[in-house]
Amino acid sequence: MSAEATVKPLFGLIAAILVFTSERNLFTTWQWSGDWVRTKGGRAMRKLLAGVAFAATMALAGQVSAANLLVNGSFETGDFTGWTEGGNFSYTTVEPNSFGYGAEQGNYYVYEGPIGSDGTLSQTFSDMPGATLLISGWIAGNGTIPSDVNYIFDGVTVFTLNPVPSQGYVNYTATVRATGLDTFTVGFRNDPSFDALDNFSVTAVPEASTWAMMVLGFAGLGFAGFRARRTAVAAL
Repeated sequence: MSAEATVKPLFGLIAAILVFTSERNLFTTWQWSGDWVRTKGGRAMRKLLAGVAFAATMALAGQVSAANLLVNGSFETGDFTGWTEGGNFSYTTVEPNSFGYGAEQGNYYVYEGPIGSDGTLSQTFSDMPGATLLISGWIAGNGTIPSDVNYIFDGVTVFTLNPVPSQGYVNYTATVRATGLDTFTVGFRNDPSFDALDNFSVTAVPEASTWAMMVLGFAGLGFAGFRARRTAVAAL
């Protein structure tokens, strides 16, 4: 399950709670003012829940934009720093925006066109065993054949684009399971012409249970704070 598919229902639940308490003015507190007077605590509770929602949003946003396990995934060094070159690496260069396709984002991209067999770029990195990883990259092409782009994870092909269509940059992804020490490889060729590659990333994707525990934790802390405040007021 993607991070986006999990986040949306959870935020919807938080919004529903806020609406429910707002409409019904739930939760009351008592205070002494010459006589016991019941006062509505709905407004305070709504503010508290809004704070909980905001804190959860910030935490989830930080998780969604998880760190890229790849070094120089966007080739912004202007070269292949961090990558290991392999296979048929002829006719493969890092080029600036002013040349060919231009970058998908940033100032540089890979301009590739090996003939007869694939060239490869690979990186090995440490990760959390058992974690779900999202592989992402952007590919542009002119529709010539034979051509292909492949994502390979620990020697197993997990995505193939063959041939590369005539298109501007399109994002292609694959989901894999981490082992603790893994290798990502992108293979590519375009015999009669050239294709473009840019903005590769490998990021950890929190499981659904992780999102749920995070939101419930924030909600629990918020409600505990509200209870403490109500107890303090009632004791006056």
